[in-house]
Amino acid sequence: MENPGWMRLIVVGLVLAALAIGYFLLSGSFVKTKPKSEVSNKVVVVETPTPKVSGVTATASAYTRIVNRTQGIQGGVQTLPATGFPLTLIGIFSAGAAVAGFGLRKFPN
Repeated sequence: MENPGWMRLIVVGLVLAALAIGYFLLSGSFVKTKPKSEVSNKVVVVETPTPKVSGVTATASAYTRIVNRTQGIQGGVQTLPATGFPLTLIGIFSAGAAVAGFGLRKFPN
């Protein structure tokens, strides 16, 4: 630990960890109950004529059954929340990895 290079690497790592924790606290990622997105409750019913064979009634096609089941469960079109990973955090992790790799280049084996 007498080498100032190691001390610098440890300090950079601690700063990056502090920035990550600060980001997660400010963005609310540690919150257990997040606000729910609003989903449209409008039910769209699509009726399609089913072909009939003379004397025998035909069953609904698999596609029609899946569409009816999906509309019954979801209740129409759903708007999903934006859950992308922030680019600034990717940059911070990349810089931390580059610093760690630069510090470990002395030890090729």
